[in-house]
Amino acid sequence: MQPPYSLFRREIETEILLLPGRRHRSVRIWPTHHRLLGGSCTPQTTFAPNDWRSQHESFHGENFARNVAVVEGLKHLAARQRMSIAQLAITWVLAQPAIDVAIVGARNPEQLTQTAVVSEKHLTPETLQEIKSVMRTAVPIRRIGS
Repeated sequence: MQPPYSLFRREIETEILLLPGRRHRSVRIWPTHHRLLGGSCTPQTTFAPNDWRSQHESFHGENFARNVAVVEGLKHLAARQRMSIAQLAITWVLAQPAIDVAIVGARNPEQLTQTAVVSEKHLTPETLQEIKSVMRTAVPIRRIGS
């Protein structure tokens, strides 16, 4: 399975991950959520007209600005952990008990090098709680058409 799952898109926690028998099955996910958790988006970021994000309410206007501000908070937390925001997002996903694998895309070898070290990173219960606190102000990203 490869359902969408990230700090901003968590509906699989109740729809898939908590289903009986799911505990030891492979669930692979894409953790950086359409570049938002890659750390390169700003409130001024726009998307090409043929990019689906340009039509999705979560990627423009107040919702987008609010989530970019949340990412800024996560960046500060990541820096304290000596991680990039992408590394924090991937490490968070891998800290979830029902997740076995995080599929990480890369556009160049440097990105692969940066994300490969995630296998050596771990988040403390306190850091996981801090992430939860930061995410309280986020606008959840829903499916297109939801």
